[in-house]
Amino acid sequence: MSASDSAVLDLSAVKRVPILPPLILALVLLVPLATAGDEKDGAAKIDPAITAFFDAAQLASMAKDPGVMVALWDMAEAVNSVERAGFLASVPEGRMERIKERIRLSLKKAFTRRPLVHPFQTYTIRRVSKGARPSTVTAYAWLRAPDGTLFKIRCFLVKRADSWALYDLEEPDMGLRTLHVFGMLLVETLGGVPAAWKGGGAKLAQAQAHLYAGEYEAAKGLLIELEAMALPDALASAIELMLAMSSLALGDLAAATKYLDEVADIGKNPPVQHFLRATIYNQQHLPEQALAEARRYIELLDAGPDVVLELALALRALGRGDEALAALTPAVRESPQDADLLAQYANCLPEARLQELDARFALLPDAGEGIRLAAELAVAEGLADRLHFFAGVLEKHEPGHHDVDFYEGHALSSEGKFQEAATRFEKAQAKVFALPQEEQPEKDGAEWRRYIDALLEALLAADDPCGAYDRAHDREHALDYLAEHLRYDGNAPALRTLLAHALAHPPKDGAALLALRAGYYSAEADVLDGKHASALKALSLLRPALEKKLEADDEAVLVWLLLYQVEERLVRLWLREKRYKEAGELVSTIGARDGPEHYLQALLHVAKGEVAKAVASIREAVKGDAHPDDFFDDADMGPILRGPAYAPLRLELLGEK
Repeated sequence: MSASDSAVLDLSAVKRVPILPPLILALVLLVPLATAGDEKDGAAKIDPAITAFFDAAQLASMAKDPGVMVALWDMAEAVNSVERAGFLASVPEGRMERIKERIRLSLKKAFTRRPLVHPFQTYTIRRVSKGARPSTVTAYAWLRAPDGTLFKIRCFLVKRADSWALYDLEEPDMGLRTLHVFGMLLVETLGGVPAAWKGGGAKLAQAQAHLYAGEYEAAKGLLIELEAMALPDALASAIELMLAMSSLALGDLAAATKYLDEVADIGKNPPVQHFLRATIYNQQHLPEQALAEARRYIELLDAGPDVVLELALALRALGRGDEALAALTPAVRESPQDADLLAQYANCLPEARLQELDARFALLPDAGEGIRLAAELAVAEGLADRLHFFAGVLEKHEPGHHDVDFYEGHALSSEGKFQEAATRFEKAQAKVFALPQEEQPEKDGAEWRRYIDALLEALLAADDPCGAYDRAHDREHALDYLAEHLRYDGNAPALRTLLAHALAHPPKDGAALLALRAGYYSAEADVLDGKHASALKALSLLRPALEKKLEADDEAVLVWLLLYQVEERLVRLWLREKRYKEAGELVSTIGARDGPEHYLQALLHVAKGEVAKAVASIREAVKGDAHPDDFFDDADMGPILRGPAYAPLRLELLGEK
């Protein structure tokens, strides 16, 4: 049976999950695999004996017959799988048979005493490939739960007479085999194994638990410890993959790439590495590279919904929307409950076909959620026609919902109708903040701000910042948002007008801090006008007033943030005048109060021409929360960092010479 002899069948509803715990994979054939007739016939085209294997697993599970379940495993080959992975390399020859018997008994116990796990409605055999050795194959299948959840699995099968038996399992998007995990858990009890592996099994289990729970920092810490244990290549490769996944989830694309390079160095070629690289390249806005990696994953494994999504993102970024639509169409048909896929599909469709989306949204577990995903994509791309349509469909499913006005507002903004857009955003804002308190977005959270910010952006575009301030639900937030935008745009006259208006119309909350905020932004307007001495004088007087307020209430976050803004501007102004002593003392003061201040230290060293110290500070800052672009885009540092003295740093952080 070759890799090309695969069946792609019409599938039931599906929702992706990123990773299936390998220890659960060891039990996955204990669950019901209730196969629909047409899907069973399609699978039979691959190999009736393989279909019979899955059917037998279904019957064993439904009958709760552990004896039949164990009979589907080739225990001798399973033990050999543990040995081939290298876990028994240090076991003395005289103890090998005894150790293998203990492994066999442990496997039997594990596979017969576990309770039933989440039931599956259907299975579909996607691809069958020749195994590494004669009489073995790898069967790659999709398992589907009643709620639409999709699990991917690779079954390693060995021919036994005229039937197939299981000897290992793998979750392919982890690159980790079940018996490799099992072997790691056993090594501490077998005796004669390397001391460096002590505690590894428990750490691996904990790391996986953290990874599945979305606790990526905790997972990464344990995985780094495992990385240092010099484990067998098969497991070492999977650990590097999990480190790449953790880093990618944490937004550290450079680290994710480094760990994937480690996988390549080990010499393994798990398909998932190409999916991860496609994801990284898409986030780095490198669509050609993302496209190549996504296609390589599909060539090695399958066009699953997650990789098709990355493929479509890359194609759309390259302006090849027709190809993206061609890739998405079968994926949406196979996975009609995948809201992410449908969102991309919806924004690829020609305008003449938009009406078909209404029926597709109705197939989702939560139609409103799917419509919002599609609408958010259209907002990001400024697709007015889609937004009008999505708002209309959402009105059918959730009449009177505030997001109907919200997306209509974005559609009008995309058409340049900013005052009309502001009216719709104001209606959406009013509906949101009229909801019962428990249903409102969390105060100061992203959801809470977005309904205000959309109104502010529309009225900024309409050159009406004072009107935006008046109509915002939270004037305190509006002042900061509007002032920062006007400052960034270099519009000092409009900024001064806004400050005067805000002082005449103070917010109900935060009025006590208004004068201090206005003082800071007034100094920023002076900086824009080139009145540096005036700004320096105003900020020098403002700083002690803020310090006094902070002493009275050290939990006043807004005061602390404003104080930092004032101090940062003071540092920049002093550096401009080459008053390095005062700037350095203030940077030290900030560090003593708030913790290490690598960013401002870098600014100080760059201004003084201290290249080595500047590089060290920038590296320390990047290890924390700072992004390399923050430094190279900095108005004061950027021009200097683009010079020849910092070429090695640019190459290190940005890949630029």
